[in-house]
Amino acid sequence: MTKRFLIAAVAAGVAVGLAGCGGGGKSSRADYVQANKTLFESLPAYPHATVASGGTTSYAGKNNSVGYQTRYVVTVPANATTLKLQSFYAGHLQTDWKLVAQLDGPVLNFRKGNAFVSVNMTNSAKHKVDVTVDQAFYKHVG
Repeated sequence: MTKRFLIAAVAAGVAVGLAGCGGGGKSSRADYVQANKTLFESLPAYPHATVASGGTTSYAGKNNSVGYQTRYVVTVPANATTLKLQSFYAGHLQTDWKLVAQLDGPVLNFRKGNAFVSVNMTNSAKHKVDVTVDQAFYKHVG
């Protein structure tokens, strides 16, 4: 009985220690990615668009901090021209977001606090738009 109690106590102590460390970083990545998802879901959606896929990549920021950007590939209707898409996203996002860059392609980059959103319409002729989000991008890159 005493040996079982000791093993259980050691196991509980290890579990508490790991929980205090944040689970080795897995929960912080999961939390970050979940915050990115929440940010994406808060954005205006082009009418009748659907999310085809999504994926997250990490990057090193200033002071070697790690951030995560999540890119969603959105399928838009056949009648969604580049001009219509650009007008929609610029018009709907600029009410709350600051347009910080407009690149050829076209690509629109927005900022709100530390959050970053990029809408890449390069593949709009194929009825695809890439929306990349990072809820803490400017916290990591300055």
